[in-house]
Amino acid sequence: MIFRSNRLAMLLVAVALTGCSTPVYENRLAWKDGWRKGVVVQVGSDELLKTRYEGQCPTTAKRPSTESLAVVRWKDSRRVRSRVAPLPSQTSVLVDSAVYVNAYSCEGIQEIRTEP
Repeated sequence: MIFRSNRLAMLLVAVALTGCSTPVYENRLAWKDGWRKGVVVQVGSDELLKTRYEGQCPTTAKRPSTESLAVVRWKDSRRVRSRVAPLPSQTSVLVDSAVYVNAYSCEGIQEIRTEP
């Protein structure tokens, strides 16, 4: 009976500890800091994307002139979310590229994903 109680207590502690942890991608991009695994679904620099970017980031948005923008989509629980993000000037990001994007920031795509 005591053995069963100890096993149950250890199981509850293990579940509690793993339930409170969040993933860290590439050993430095923490989910709790807003980093999400996303996929680029559109790349362009048209007015519609620029307007959408300014709507998402009204206070910090510098109007991108010749800079390309990308629509990044990721799954958050059961919802699919997306964000327009500026692309770095020298980039190899194309449609269907797997990237990391910060859902809390308007800085843009930071890097292409190397982990699955």
